[in-house]
Amino acid sequence: MLRFHAPIVIRMMTKEKRLEKQLIALSGKLLRYIRRFIHGPDAEDVLQEVYMKLWGSKNTLSKIENLDAYSFRMARNICLNQIRRTNFVREHGPDIPFQAKDTENTVYFNETERIIADVFAMLPPQQAEVMHLKSFDGLENKEIAEVTGLNTEHIRVVVSRARKKIREELEKIHSHEVI
Repeated sequence: MLRFHAPIVIRMMTKEKRLEKQLIALSGKLLRYIRRFIHGPDAEDVLQEVYMKLWGSKNTLSKIENLDAYSFRMARNICLNQIRRTNFVREHGPDIPFQAKDTENTVYFNETERIIADVFAMLPPQQAEVMHLKSFDGLENKEIAEVTGLNTEHIRVVVSRARKKIREELEKIHSHEVI
């Protein structure tokens, strides 16, 4: 774990004093928010990762309308990814579950991955977010409700609509394949 001092990192990121003050003021709230998901020193690592990602987009930060919301969303996504990785390693060990043994499998795997990404890109943002949390992160409706602020009944409806849309899009893709 690397220790860092948020204000120093922020000063390195930006030349605008207003943006610097906003990010420094945000750091404490952001760390408290991260600690709702991640406990111990790993929370500081997540905060550092948020600032590193912000650093990567430093040229466009001034164009972001709501930097607080952007930063919190980024932190939430990083937390969920870390939780997912931790749970996966706990369940399956550190080995990668799929290793293509030949070129045909690799091509098939990459094409399938591309199709899934394309279909998810067609979903409205709320449906895509909920389906990602459910399908890829393995969260239950109650957990998704806690993360998104939606009620569980609405999540059930969103998942149902998203699955219908995914099924329709996959059927379209499948019907256009040459046999």
